[in-house]
Amino acid sequence: MMTGVTASSFSGVGLVIDSQKGLVICDRNTIPVTLGDVEICVAGSVHINATIVFLHPVHNFAIVKYDPYLLGTTPIRSASFSKTPLAPGDPTCYVGMTKRNTILSQKCFVTRKEPLILSLDARPPRFTARNVELLHMDKVSSGLGGVFADRNGDIQALWSSFSYQVSGTKNREVFRGVPIELLAWTVNTLRGIHAIDIGNGNQSNKESKSSIAVDESASSITSVTSSTSSTSSTTSTTSTTSTTSTTLIPPSAPSAPITSTTPTTPIKKPMSSPLSPLSPLAPLSPTPTTLLSPTLNDLPDVPSPITVRRLRSGTMSTVTISTPIVHDLQVEFGLTSIADARKGLGLSNEWGSKLSNRHSDVRQVLQINRVVATSASNELLKTGDLILAIDNEPCCTFRDVELAIHEKLSIQMNILRDTEEILVNVPVTRLGSDDTVRMVQWAGMLLEPTYPAITISTGFVPKEVRNGTGVYCSRWCYGSPSHMYGLRASSWIISVNGIPTPNLETFLQVVGNLNTDNKKNDSDSISDNDSGNNSKSVTSTNDKSGVQEGEEEFVRLVMITLTGQKKVYTLQPDPVYWPSMDLKREIDGVWNLKR
Repeated sequence: MMTGVTASSFSGVGLVIDSQKGLVICDRNTIPVTLGDVEICVAGSVHINATIVFLHPVHNFAIVKYDPYLLGTTPIRSASFSKTPLAPGDPTCYVGMTKRNTILSQKCFVTRKEPLILSLDARPPRFTARNVELLHMDKVSSGLGGVFADRNGDIQALWSSFSYQVSGTKNREVFRGVPIELLAWTVNTLRGIHAIDIGNGNQSNKESKSSIAVDESASSITSVTSSTSSTSSTTSTTSTTSTTSTTLIPPSAPSAPITSTTPTTPIKKPMSSPLSPLSPLAPLSPTPTTLLSPTLNDLPDVPSPITVRRLRSGTMSTVTISTPIVHDLQVEFGLTSIADARKGLGLSNEWGSKLSNRHSDVRQVLQINRVVATSASNELLKTGDLILAIDNEPCCTFRDVELAIHEKLSIQMNILRDTEEILVNVPVTRLGSDDTVRMVQWAGMLLEPTYPAITISTGFVPKEVRNGTGVYCSRWCYGSPSHMYGLRASSWIISVNGIPTPNLETFLQVVGNLNTDNKKNDSDSISDNDSGNNSKSVTSTNDKSGVQEGEEEFVRLVMITLTGQKKVYTLQPDPVYWPSMDLKREIDGVWNLKR
């Protein structure tokens, strides 16, 4: 139950995007965090384990990897992708899977394409997709999700589940179509190949369209079942439930067995154009290669961790996968009409005409709803700013901004603030996979570094942890010392006995020294009694009132809530029944547990 996760298991549908490397794409309502186990089921008959490769920090999709060798000659091929993006009025075919693992298919039409605006104020804070325009359909049968395809079986969009929260505590989900162009660059990067046939992203009078290259390999429709599991930090039991995924490939195409060899294509840098179409796969080679990705030394200006992906050896095949880098302004956009911006916000007729001519069917202006705390944009952009242009190109959709900032270190933005137009130079933030890399249990509390959803949701980070990653309490366990002494989750621990704890390393050192001091005090007390002290008291000779010999010392914690309230708690740890544990994801992707 870390990083805002509200359940122990999730279900969903996945699509095989690279059968040679065993890559499957699904939504983040199926794979919400990296801390957990993933299992996929092929054709409802074969269960195999998978490894989480990438969680997109902005959009609602995740990439997992299975070992193709474990499937033997099972005819699984990579999905092929359409060259033409879907638009309102276009016909398409939906292929999905029900909760009973039954494949369903139906014809439908795209009714509209509009932004998805979900509240980011979930409690506890968790990932919510932002700044994305999605497809609405006239009718889609209920199920676990699926894909939309044209007559040739080429994938045009994913039917994904988006999680959100209403009324403070009720969790809901809504299904929307995710256009393939949003996935193109990430998929190409994970495949480790260059894209071809780049489209022009700066068209003024119509929607910019990306040309998606088609993968000619195909086989029959195959069902894939994925399951996630979460292991309790206090017990060794694992809770797992089955979830379902589908792979849509044209049924009329020939099948071919999968070999156990892996591609040797070297890691290549992604294309500089933001419109990177999905490209065919590289040919197979009998020599496997080691999985490596860009490290922090290769990307010195990356503000968030980039994990080196090296899947554990053994049954998992060794392949080359590069880690995608996501460019983001660290803001949440809202929308206002051009008419309202002209009437009350000071939008000039000149800019109104430029924005109106940007797209034939869009009459809106982007407005900043919130800026991520501690981000590079926090001091430069303000809530309420209207975005007019980026690098002299008018922007009025989320996709316009995404294309304008792609692979840039900084941009120049034309902003309307308080009815005045200003120019602002804004650095572009480079994000890696939205990973959970560490969890610590102490006194029944589950502690982790401050994760991105917190700063996005609250817009607040205590000044005591801004120079570090913080010690954030995501949850506490019933019956533990933290429960008995009234501690609350969704808070930061900023000090222990007056010693600041800006990160987990410092926190573990402080609480570790407390245990060492207790043992030393107990040893000194026993030594005094053995040297001739006639006192019959069994209590420690120090002045810790109420603490018996051998017991843990009371600890004073200062905590800050998500609303900025500072609270002080006194707690007595119980290392016998609630020992400390440190679960950490190493650089090779393997989780190590230290007690």
